Amino acid sequence: MNLPSGSWRAMPVAVFCLFLLAACNSDPNGSGQSNAGSAASLPARQSAPVPPSPTHVIRSEVFSFQTGMIGNANINMFVYTKGFGYSYWWAHGPQRSDELGRFEGQVPDSVVSIFAWKDGFVQPCGIRRDVTSDIEVRVEMLPVSAFDSVNPPRPH
Repeated sequence: MNLPSGSWRAMPVAVFCLFLLAACNSDPNGSGQSNAGSAASLPARQSAPVPPSPTHVIRSEVFSFQTGMIGNANINMFVYTKGFGYSYWWAHGPQRSDELGRFEGQVPDSVVSIFAWKDGFVQPCGIRRDVTSDIEVRVEMLPVSAFDSVNPPRPH
């Protein structure tokens, strides 16, 4: 066999690739039948998880002791139920406080972590509550400018 110079080096790689292709399409039970394209060999498609039905209302106010109520703040809650947890944004889309800083959401029996953010403000402390009935929560934020001073105010 007359091969071009240097091509003999690629031959073992090509033989190995052919061997792998043959092994991938063979039946692991040794029956010699190919299972390529068989619907039975594909994993079952799982449907997307569905959050439990909401039963309780969370009412919250987003505020700063220095500037008052904070409107148009982004609000997200992480809802932890037995065996399932989800982001409120994932289930209901983006949520914001109204122009008076109020927000209302509905969740099932759960433990909820509430986070708020807005340009020019930070939430110094996350809020976590057990929700077994309707509740009211105050979400305090601090203006970023408060951290420009040597002795910034403490959250209340």
